[in-house]
Amino acid sequence: MELANWARTLPGWCGNDTKQRRMTDADARVALHRQWVRTGQGEPPLLSRDQLLERFNQFMAEFRQRPSDGNDMDGFAPEAVFRQKYPRWRPPAHLG
Repeated sequence: MELANWARTLPGWCGNDTKQRRMTDADARVALHRQWVRTGQGEPPLLSRDQLLERFNQFMAEFRQRPSDGNDMDGFAPEAVFRQKYPRWRPPAHLG
């Protein structure tokens, strides 16, 4: 749910279905993008793949730091629970 709500804030989000698409400016952005592709003038109206990945990675980093009341989370952030359950791997003494 968090990811879906966050995605709605991104340029180019066009909804999950026809009803939601009508509530966005997706069709206008597609037209602007087509014009930008043809002319190459101005700023692109949609995010590039790298821009999207950068924003997604930032969202995930922040998400992992938020306390959670999910199953077995006990109010800890996902990153803290992961580190507690799976401490840093070290090779066995005979390999290291």
